[in-house]
Amino acid sequence: MTSWLNSKPQETALNILVVSDDIQALSLICGPLTQVGHTVYHVSDAELAVEFLGENPMPDLLIVDFHEPEIDGKAFVEVSRLRFGRKTLAPLVFLRDDVGDERTAQIMDVDDVLSKSEGSAALVDYVQNRARTAAAAR
Repeated sequence: MTSWLNSKPQETALNILVVSDDIQALSLICGPLTQVGHTVYHVSDAELAVEFLGENPMPDLLIVDFHEPEIDGKAFVEVSRLRFGRKTLAPLVFLRDDVGDERTAQIMDVDDVLSKSEGSAALVDYVQNRARTAAAAR
């Protein structure tokens, strides 16, 4: 029998959609997040991401590479918010390359901005904190 005094909220695995065509960024994102128990979906461009969102349940978190060759992260956010609504869309995390990206993301009111240079450990910590927060809210 487990005492309620010793019980902790369970961390929940998140369903995460990563929108990026950067192979190096993907290796820093997908593998480590999968290893700690999250389900990670990956699409290589923003158009496919919008399609994915229209055909599947909304993920718990969107991780978007700010610079994409087809449609950049900014355009993806604008199109997604128009199509799915700001409140329906999952929290957005931008992966930035430089400080200018962060300023743009703040103007766009994305949920958070992480630097690609921080590496996978910072991203895993960030996602794990979000998972704990989601578990505590339930």
